[in-house]
Amino acid sequence: MTVTVLAGDTVGDIRTAIDTEGTFVTSNTSNDATVYANGDDGTLTGPVLSGGANGTTSAGYNSGTNTLLVNVGVGATLSSVATVINNTADFTASATSGGTLAFLNADNGANVDPLTGGSNGTTTATYDATANLITVNVGLNATVSTVTTAIDGLTAFTASVNSGGTNTFSTSDFSTHTDPLSGGLSAGLGDDLVVRLAGSRGSEVFNFKSGATVTQVVNAINLVSDGTGVEAANTAGTLTLKSTAYGSAGTVDVEVLSEGTN
Repeated sequence: MTVTVLAGDTVGDIRTAIDTEGTFVTSNTSNDATVYANGDDGTLTGPVLSGGANGTTSAGYNSGTNTLLVNVGVGATLSSVATVINNTADFTASATSGGTLAFLNADNGANVDPLTGGSNGTTTATYDATANLITVNVGLNATVSTVTTAIDGLTAFTASVNSGGTNTFSTSDFSTHTDPLSGGLSAGLGDDLVVRLAGSRGSEVFNFKSGATVTQVVNAINLVSDGTGVEAANTAGTLTLKSTAYGSAGTVDVEVLSEGTN
């Protein structure tokens, strides 16, 4: 039975709706005048129906999308989840510990370290030219080469691997921003940085975000070198600046406008 509850409905209103349907007869042990509010929507404290279940624990595998879908009923244990997975033709599962531990409502929607060897999404890359932002979604167990390929597939970028191409991402890498790619570039700026760079032709203000690498800084400066008269280079991980003018006309001036504590 599906019951639609509107904000402001009372317990009595809900009872009346169920009784009117004709299949069930309801009773109330407390106050029929109690009113439901928006804050009640989506909450589920305790069993929905005493002795009932919030869905059936089951598992199914879609080979087309390489997805294992597990429906976990409220109160299901780790062992019962392992059993339904084990019953699929494609997987073997067992609970090595904590088999009697039960899932709760608070577990719904959580997805921490889902299944070792499984996939946490597909590795993809997108570019927002307006925000000048490249977004890379890294799938679990994706390699550095896989991520590079996704970026290289964008029309706005060309990417290649210098080393560590077969190194694999794991769940511990997610949400980190400190040298995330083993064998890749070293960690970048530890905090946001705003500088004014002036040369023989003019000046430009650069706003570098935390994590920006030397290569990214070099590319940003060289993109406007015609307007500033300053060129940048990455010399073994060190930022080098030089004037495009010669003699007394050559000048490079860097002014820090703001910087974080790191």
